[in-house]
Amino acid sequence: MATRPRIPADSAFAPRIKKLLALAVVAVGAGYLSFIYFEPRVQLAQPLPELEVAIGPGDSPWIALGETPAMTLYWDRSSRLRDDYVVKVWEIQDMKAPDPDGVQSRRYRNEYDCKHRMHRLTKMISYAGPMLTGAKLFELDDDGLWRQTPNNSIFAKGLALHCGKLAPLLPEEKAPWWAPFWPF
Repeated sequence: MATRPRIPADSAFAPRIKKLLALAVVAVGAGYLSFIYFEPRVQLAQPLPELEVAIGPGDSPWIALGETPAMTLYWDRSSRLRDDYVVKVWEIQDMKAPDPDGVQSRRYRNEYDCKHRMHRLTKMISYAGPMLTGAKLFELDDDGLWRQTPNNSIFAKGLALHCGKLAPLLPEEKAPWWAPFWPF
């Protein structure tokens, strides 16, 4: 029977090997815990039943969500999907005056994270005219970064509408410092 070479306990490498083994155990444990915490959600996105409204032939699916001095925000009531604690809706920003790039309206998908009270914009198309008319100026297909939803903002109204009444965040439910950089 073959014997394994052993490193003597009084060797200079023994403390280093113990530290490396301890570090490897911690790394494996942290990797397992992060996988459990960020486990991919397998629930399929489903339309929310409370907003399934029959849209007649003359009705528009776009409903005004709020207004600021610079723009009016609309959302498509037929597009709302929930995927675990993230709600996805199509929105239109209809600006009262064109911005410096000539954009007067834009359509994008807004994803609201109801658990961490964050949102991000995806799939944005900008137009030169009001309410998605005029020339198509820009089209972005990238997912934006998750951003904390500011209180008393027009996006806070969207968060309240799509996520329901929100209780104050508990310290363990607040988004971690690295959340804006994490691709949820």
